[in-house]
Amino acid sequence: MGYFFALSSLKFPLGIHLYLNIIPVLIGLYFFSTHTKKHLKLFWPFLAMLMINLVVLLTNYEPKSTLRIIQLFAMINFSFFIAQKWSEKNSKDFALVTTILASILIVLEIIYIGPDGIKDFLGFKLPRYMGLLGESNYSAIILALNSMLLIRFKRYYLLIINLITLFLLASRTGFLVVLIFAFLNLLVSKYPRFNRIIKYFILSLSLTPVLLWMIWKFAPMSSIELIEKLSNGRFFLWIPYIDMGISNVFGIGYFKGWANYSEYLTPYKQLADSIRGYQLNEQHNIFIQVFSEFGPICYSLFIYQIYKLATIRENNNIYLFSILIGYSFLNGLSDYVLYLIIGFSLNDVDLKIEKSKILELIERKMGRRIETH
Repeated sequence: MGYFFALSSLKFPLGIHLYLNIIPVLIGLYFFSTHTKKHLKLFWPFLAMLMINLVVLLTNYEPKSTLRIIQLFAMINFSFFIAQKWSEKNSKDFALVTTILASILIVLEIIYIGPDGIKDFLGFKLPRYMGLLGESNYSAIILALNSMLLIRFKRYYLLIINLITLFLLASRTGFLVVLIFAFLNLLVSKYPRFNRIIKYFILSLSLTPVLLWMIWKFAPMSSIELIEKLSNGRFFLWIPYIDMGISNVFGIGYFKGWANYSEYLTPYKQLADSIRGYQLNEQHNIFIQVFSEFGPICYSLFIYQIYKLATIRENNNIYLFSILIGYSFLNGLSDYVLYLIIGFSLNDVDLKIEKSKILELIERKMGRRIETH
């Protein structure tokens, strides 16, 4: 199964429209029919968030965005599938195939296509390639996940190959995710109790819209200009989107942020242009993405869902926190790597539930308490 899901990364490699990223969506839609009650109990905050946004979209007749909501619904089911069915062998197979595929495709891209552009990477001008997915940053997120698995399984030769491929994508975000995971992995190995604290790190990321809004309202302009430059022009990208969320309590509609961005940018455009001279369109932050398009009420449900997941199996929180750091610079709500990570975070949970039910049945039959450790 790990070999099979590694192919889901192949959306637009080498300019070829494969769109194999539809595989998790199809599996998620199919898997829902067999695990409805458990699914609803575990993911009700996320599902409530989707339903509220769906009402907004249907009210405004937005068929394309409605299909996007169905995609998210399927991806949550895909996470539940991974939680139920995934094994350590699947992870090893996934890491192996992903490393091989990514390295072969990057070599072919270098030989036959060439770089997509030049990227400033830590002060160096590097040619940038597109990778597995056909987009460098999201390809880098896949390789960041792959690096986590290779670090976990101590497959260092494959890790070196994976990191070289990641370097050719010239993605600072991808390397940041790997570095954070490697540091936390080392820290947790020495101090296992640190696992309990990471869930609070995850929760702190949810304060992103509030902290950015407070900086805009109360920080001196000299500090704001510095933040705008250090964030590579993202601060005045984020502020209009935060205003969008504040102005639409139930959300403006998933994937409708782009279409309405210019309206909320107008009050800041002259100031932002004087600092950086151009405007981006995407939110480039999963928390800003949810806040702007789903509104404050649904955003609260989203954060509760993330925290709920983080408290179930704390040993896997370094994966969730590390990838959410990556999505703090990307729109990740529909990216299948996020739902793989959620599945990994839940892995073995349902097996424990089923075991407890079996023990309860045996206890009733035998009429005595069975001790478990």
